[in-house]
Amino acid sequence: MSLAYDARFLSIGIVACAATLVLARLAVRLGLGDDPRGPLAARKHQVRAVPTVGGAAILIAVGVSPWGRAAFEAGGVAVLAAFALVFLVGAIDDLHAAGLSPRVKFAAQALALAPVAFVGRGDGVPLDAVALWLAALAAVNVLNTFDNADGAAGAVASTGFACAGSWWLPAVLGFLPWNLFASRGRARGGAAYLGDSGAFVLGLALVTEPGAWGALCLPALDLARLSAVRLLAGSRPWLGDRRHLAHRLQRRGLPPLGVSLGLALAALPASIGASAASPAALGFGLAGTTALFLAALVLTRGCADAE
Repeated sequence: MSLAYDARFLSIGIVACAATLVLARLAVRLGLGDDPRGPLAARKHQVRAVPTVGGAAILIAVGVSPWGRAAFEAGGVAVLAAFALVFLVGAIDDLHAAGLSPRVKFAAQALALAPVAFVGRGDGVPLDAVALWLAALAAVNVLNTFDNADGAAGAVASTGFACAGSWWLPAVLGFLPWNLFASRGRARGGAAYLGDSGAFVLGLALVTEPGAWGALCLPALDLARLSAVRLLAGSRPWLGDRRHLAHRLQRRGLPPLGVSLGLALAALPASIGASAASPAALGFGLAGTTALFLAALVLTRGCADAE
């Protein structure tokens, strides 16, 4: 999808920005949001409940624009159904006080994403479509684990969309200002999180957008590291904590914008490599992001949380 940085780009960003503000204020009035006083309060550092409306705002911005709409219509009804269903699963999890259990959430994701296995279906499901379903299932979970600090998941996803020239980019950028300072309450009246619903949507978008999936390399590396750390600590890979790369950068003293820019920079080589459609470029890109990831861990050693 060719991306033009003109009035069309700006209009999608403005719609996303406005939709985030309107939905966030509506959610506050309805008493909906990610409440720091809930069952998972130990991992929540925001000063007040923050609405998880980022996914809805981004979908609205992309969906109302004829140019943006093509970004998720390419796969036809099957892909549209997958976006709607996986968003619904995430929204249910966001609104549930303690969230869905890992088994229930994974099963619901698998069912919600099943329509992508019918993309291009002929006589039976083709192997590449089944692979797309498995990739989508992995992507929504990988990106969701990176939605652990203000702007982290959005910034990394934006890097992939920018390199791929995707119309998802202005929609995510329109949401990000309301997300960057959400936990501190600095964006009063419009602060918002992606929530599981938003992270699931962006994870699926990265997989279905040609050339954008390279952005998933950085969160995948972080998840692999944390899975090993958690297992060695006697925990489970899917149990959240505050030991992600973004948290280490925060404890190093970087502000939310600095953390987001740092993560986007680290994700850039793999994103460029994936968009180049060249095995050599992809290899160099993945190696570059891996090197930057390891360098960030070295620079933030001593900043790991013991949780």
